[in-house]
Amino acid sequence: MMKKLTSNTKTRTFNVLALPFVVAIGLLMMAGCGSGSSAKTTGNPDTSSGNTGNEVFTYKGQKSAGTPDVLKFQTTLWINIAREDRCGGCHNATGQTPRFARADDINLAYDEMISNGLVSLSNPSQSHIVEKVSKGHNCWLKDAVACGDTITTWITNWAGPSETKANDVTLIAPAEKDVVNSKSFPNDPSDPKNPDNFANTIYPVLTQYCSRCHSETALTKQQPYFAQFDSQIKAGDANYEGIYAANLAIAYAATKTKIRLDNPGQSRLVQRLRSDFHNCW
Repeated sequence: MMKKLTSNTKTRTFNVLALPFVVAIGLLMMAGCGSGSSAKTTGNPDTSSGNTGNEVFTYKGQKSAGTPDVLKFQTTLWINIAREDRCGGCHNATGQTPRFARADDINLAYDEMISNGLVSLSNPSQSHIVEKVSKGHNCWLKDAVACGDTITTWITNWAGPSETKANDVTLIAPAEKDVVNSKSFPNDPSDPKNPDNFANTIYPVLTQYCSRCHSETALTKQQPYFAQFDSQIKAGDANYEGIYAANLAIAYAATKTKIRLDNPGQSRLVQRLRSDFHNCW
């Protein structure tokens, strides 16, 4: 089944890993200053968070919260996700929509969060933003599920009353599945008895196209490290085999959480490229 997922780049699975394009967001700053012109110039509004260095992150927008609920959103959820190393790095006032982490106007950030249905105040754990992060989208912790649980807590605090009291979080049991025909991953990612092992099929593709981010050695490293790779180590170098094996083990452990052996086409690795167009080459 590992072969079905990746070994033949002409199969349907790898067709979804084609169509090269890179998504980039450009910020255009415009200034009008004609030489010798007497026309009045107007500066652009400051849409940054206003936070610099290691200072405590706070809301510094010019517009204050218009309602008590907006204020509660600001102090429970927004304050935790609007940092540049979390959602604020992309979903800001000039970045990617929806702009729920914008720092210029908390009321507009609130509207983006509500109008796009990103949260469920009646059932925080089922919020779309929780689901997104739990699947690994820009998680800032080692465990994506832990990120989802953390955001669930923040939404729960927003949804709950102002008084200090415990809030009930509704937990939904997973659907029961027949395990008679279940499949399991091989213990050895480089099993010499299996030429279609992980090391020979999926791993080379991941290291070629994903290691610029999903590797601990990347300049802009991002978890999970399913493309763990060290370009400085070459075959023949001292300790090459040991370093390669260690990197392979890290990548294999991370990749297994993104693959469905029962339905390869529904694997998160495939969906991320096919449906989300994430870094498709």
